[in-house]
Amino acid sequence: MPLASPPVLTTIVTILAVFITISVFYLIISALKGRRFNTKLAVITIIINIVTLLLFEINRTKPVTSIPAVTFFGAVHGIFGVAAIAAFIILIKLAHNYNKAEMNYIQSHHRFPYFILFLWLTSFLTGETLYFLMYVV
Repeated sequence: MPLASPPVLTTIVTILAVFITISVFYLIISALKGRRFNTKLAVITIIINIVTLLLFEINRTKPVTSIPAVTFFGAVHGIFGVAAIAAFIILIKLAHNYNKAEMNYIQSHHRFPYFILFLWLTSFLTGETLYFLMYVV
């Protein structure tokens, strides 16, 4: 049984997270396959992500529960999310510098991009799980 009705902003942020995640995966996977890293799309993606997170945080209401599972998923989501955003910003800068030299950073240093995908996917899945635990199940 859902704990409460989902706030509209929370639902919008949850849906936007899907598109942002698709964009991050597209950017990294296409660069791993040899395409040039699209710095403009990456910057737009990270700006949209940060703005949505700020709007969500500004308009956030008090937590509706203190259920241990919700607390756990919230903590994991937050920690991995901050790490993923920071790492992705670093990747954007590194890939941009390599692009200027007509090189592909992501292909030549594939461990870091895979690590970012792991962080991002973990944050995304725990965030979606959190939404479903609080508002759907």
